Amino acid sequence: MVDRYLFRGKRLDNGEWVQGCVALGKPFGSEISIATIIELDTLSFGVEIDPTSIGQYTGVKDKRGVLIFEGDVLRVMFDDCKFVGAVRYGETCVSSCTFYVDTGNGVKLLHQHNKNHIEIIGNIHDNPELLEG
Repeated sequence: MVDRYLFRGKRLDNGEWVQGCVALGKPFGSEISIATIIELDTLSFGVEIDPTSIGQYTGVKDKRGVLIFEGDVLRVMFDDCKFVGAVRYGETCVSSCTFYVDTGNGVKLLHQHNKNHIEIIGNIHDNPELLEG
């Protein structure tokens, strides 16, 4: 079972994505905050990650069973509804705190769509061009 409080972040040392628990802190004598992710499957002490890349698991998987995180870019296609957008968290006109897909022309609530219609096609950090036009 996957915990809804699972996070993902991009490692600073090699650019790879890791999942686990987030820890934020300042090393002794440092003014710089360091974000780390403690990987659940390796029980490591944490790897330093880019704090701007941190995204929370939404509790939803795409049609291939891949976990959807905040910051993923999705393609949603069913019947006559087709759109591409980035997963965000925050207030919408319908709900005060929820994950939604920002299409650039409005928002769609993520949990309103059947997972069989949702496909992850990238993320805002590695593939920003997917949101152009």
